[in-house]
Amino acid sequence: MSRVEPKHIAIVPARHGSKGLKNKNFLNFCGRPLYQHAVEQALRVADMCILSTDNSAILKQTNPKEKFMIHSRPPQLASDRSPIDQSLIDIIKKFNLKNQTIILLQPTSPLRTDADIEAALALYKASNFDLVISVCSTDSKILKSGFTRGKTFIPMSKSKYLFMNRQSLPSIFKPNGAIFIFDSNWFIKNKGFETDKIGHILMDEELSMDIDDEKDFKIAERLFCSHINSNIN
Repeated sequence: MSRVEPKHIAIVPARHGSKGLKNKNFLNFCGRPLYQHAVEQALRVADMCILSTDNSAILKQTNPKEKFMIHSRPPQLASDRSPIDQSLIDIIKKFNLKNQTIILLQPTSPLRTDADIEAALALYKASNFDLVISVCSTDSKILKSGFTRGKTFIPMSKSKYLFMNRQSLPSIFKPNGAIFIFDSNWFIKNKGFETDKIGHILMDEELSMDIDDEKDFKIAERLFCSHINSNIN
């Protein structure tokens, strides 16, 4: 008997509140609410999309599509301090998502492309990584940083980097928050994201913008609208 291929379940978290920009997930972004762009992308790349929200107006709506479901996020999981992994565990358990490939797509990364997600999925399927994420390049100067313990300075990485010219430092990359892919069973057993087996796909730095405040929102909207008929999706 052949093994049944797990479905791809996209989860879009859209919490109502936000400190940096009030209700940013629901603001008009190039003609539609920001979260809706992520939902529409999820429906293109996955077998099903689950929107997780505490927005009362959305929770009153009837699910508009067969492949689209809404998760009512409990108040204790909808504050600024609520870790996303606890919300994901709640979703996986409530929707009984056993042996499924989960694709987490945050609305605040609207410049992410379908091709980025497909590349991450291809890597996840072809590897033994617990988690595949999207990353972008970042300033290598962070290698000159460290921690203090009493009067002791502890380099973040190798001590030789503290005294190297910035141009000679190795390239550094950071998670950009756009894509996370993992197995639902592994996530429940692991109780979160933490693992040493992480794969990555590299995204363009400009397209890696994660909207945090009004300035980010305006820049991302301008970029998205200018690429909507070309590079984006």
